[in-house]
Amino acid sequence: MNNLIIITLTSLLQQLSFCFYDNPCDIPENSRIRIGDSSIMVSNCNSGFHCYDSGYGCFLNRFQRSGFMLIEAHDCASNDILNVSHQSPTHCTDSCSTEPSCIATTISVNNSCFLKHKCMLPESNSQVFLHIRLRDNRLTCFIGGLNGGHQNTYEFHEKETAIATAIADGKTLVYRQNNIRLKTSQTLQDMKDDYEKTVCFVGNMIKDDSTGLITFQYNHILFDKQQDTCHIFKKQLFKVRFPWPTSNKVESNFKVEIFGQQLFCINDKQTFENKGIHVYTPIDYQVTAEFNGNFVSCSLTAQNSTFCNYSCLCNSVCQAVYIVGYDQFQTMKICEITIF
Repeated sequence: MNNLIIITLTSLLQQLSFCFYDNPCDIPENSRIRIGDSSIMVSNCNSGFHCYDSGYGCFLNRFQRSGFMLIEAHDCASNDILNVSHQSPTHCTDSCSTEPSCIATTISVNNSCFLKHKCMLPESNSQVFLHIRLRDNRLTCFIGGLNGGHQNTYEFHEKETAIATAIADGKTLVYRQNNIRLKTSQTLQDMKDDYEKTVCFVGNMIKDDSTGLITFQYNHILFDKQQDTCHIFKKQLFKVRFPWPTSNKVESNFKVEIFGQQLFCINDKQTFENKGIHVYTPIDYQVTAEFNGNFVSCSLTAQNSTFCNYSCLCNSVCQAVYIVGYDQFQTMKICEITIF
C-alpha cells in the first residue's frame, strides 16, 4: 500500500511540474501531435514555440493546450479573475474555459494559475507561460497565418469587438503573439505555414461533398433559429462542424437537437444505408479543425420524422461536435440544429 501511495504522489508531482522541468520536446514519436507534414521548415516550428525533428517535421510541445495559443516566457500583469495555487497547466486552461470573461491564463514555475480578464501587451517573464484563449464556440481555428493585408488591430481583451466586427464585415481573425488582426480572406486556400500565428474563422465549418467546398458560416439556415428555412440533403455527404460546444460551461456533456422533415437519425450501432443523420465528437487531439480522424458517436435519445435528440459526453474538453448526413432520395430536410 505504501508503495502505491508513493507512486501515486510521484505521478501527481510530475503532472504538476513537468511543464517547467522536462524537455518540452522529449516526446516519443507515437505520442506526438503533428503539425503539417514532414516538409515544414524548422524556422516555422521555432517561431510558434513548437518542436521540430528532422525527417518528422513539426509537432506540439508539452506546454501547449488545445484551444489556447502558447506564448512562452511571457506574462500579463494584474487583471486577475482568479488565482489558484498548485494547478497543472491542463487544469488551469480548463478553468479558464468555464469562465466567460477569461481571455488568457498564466502559470508560474511554482504552478500558480492566474485567470485573466484583460491582457495588454504581454511582457517578457522567464518564470511564466502565457496561454491566450481560443476556446470559443464561435471560432473555428487553424495553426498558421493568412495571406493578404490587414485592416483592424485589437488587443486580446478586445476579442468581443473583434468578433463582432468580423461578423459584420465578413473578416477573419488572426491571433498574433501580441494582438489580434482582422483580414479580408475567408478561405483555407489563403492559409500559410506561419506557425507563430493562429487563424480563426468566425462560424461553423461546413463541407458539402456534392461541390467539394468548405465554408465558414455564422448565420447559416441550419442554425439561424428559424425552422422554416431548411437544407435538403443530397446523395453526397453534408457535414457541419460546431467548435467547442461546452465553452463557458463546467459540464463536459451537452445535447444536440435537430429539427426537420422526413428525418432519419441513426445511433452508433447503425450504419448509413439510403439516408441518415449521424452526430459524433472527435477522440483525437485536433491541432486544426478537420473532418478526418477518430470519433465517438453521441447517443440518440429520441427521434421521429421531425425531431432528433442526441446526448454527447466528452472525457474532459470537447473540441467539436459533428452533424453529418445524406439522402439518396433527396427528400430529407434539416431545418435547425440547436446545441445546449
